[in-house]
Amino acid sequence: FPSHDTHLGLSSEQISHDQSIAKSPTLKPVLDKTDPKNWTEKERKSVMRAKILAKESIPIKGTLAEKYLREHRGITLRTLPKDLRFHPGIYSGMNQEVRPSLLSLARNQRGEVQAVEAVFLDEKTAQKAGVKVKKQSFGVKFGASIELKVRRENIKNPNHSLEITYLAEGVETGLSVLNANPQHTVKVTLGKSNFKHPNLTEREHHIVLCLDNDGKKIQEDKAILDAAKAIESQQKIVWATMPKDVKDYNDLLKKEGVEAVKTHLENAKKFQDLVKNDSQESPSKGTNKTHTFSCKHICPVIPVFVTGKQIGRASCRERVYVLV
Repeated sequence: FPSHDTHLGLSSEQISHDQSIAKSPTLKPVLDKTDPKNWTEKERKSVMRAKILAKESIPIKGTLAEKYLREHRGITLRTLPKDLRFHPGIYSGMNQEVRPSLLSLARNQRGEVQAVEAVFLDEKTAQKAGVKVKKQSFGVKFGASIELKVRRENIKNPNHSLEITYLAEGVETGLSVLNANPQHTVKVTLGKSNFKHPNLTEREHHIVLCLDNDGKKIQEDKAILDAAKAIESQQKIVWATMPKDVKDYNDLLKKEGVEAVKTHLENAKKFQDLVKNDSQESPSKGTNKTHTFSCKHICPVIPVFVTGKQIGRASCRERVYVLV
């Protein structure tokens, strides 16, 4: 017979463990926010506001928003994508004020505006406004993206042999990529958490993730790893690229020009290869290497230490690094 401390062959410890599992709360399934049926009432109202803001906006040509992109972001495209627009005044509850804005429209697979992003601008300088929240999104971003492309007839000798779709986190980065490769399409997901829901079509087969350099190793970035896996599950080929010495491709555009961005994008690697290379790289030990950069503003030429960890800024454009 079983001893007094067992029941049907199980020890008291096993029974206690099984009972604790049975009593533990069940996890709620994660709702698919790409489906409007799963939106909350708050999200529905936010999408309605996004659509209203889109209707109130006007074409970007000749506006403060165009000035912001061309003079302060270095965008030289002859024409800007149609879903980049200007809104004369958007109220932000976070800032408690009304500001003119660059308004970017994010559409779902049905072509409907589902979200917008407003970049609040200074009325005099066309720079980003000096407010606490400099950009704000309205609507539901999951399953929507801002499509950046230009009319093919504006491109000299376009090469259609390989259709590539670039994914970027932000509008300025996306425009910098488009500036370098106008023959392809760029989609802005408004954050890397939405890379896994980029609103891709069946024709879009080669996908290049244009990652921001935020100091995190790719193999440790769950959002990026999940996104690549989700895109690959759609029978897509996933590539990736990330700038080394600057935060994003708009920084590279402003610092080194369009050709530098183009060259860097042409060296994109298969995603898994990039992850493997990233995991093998480590900061070199020993003496700090000093590099000198010149700032495009009024800052003097300064030395900076370059390795893996960003700890601050040496000027309004350059970053300081230190060996760890």
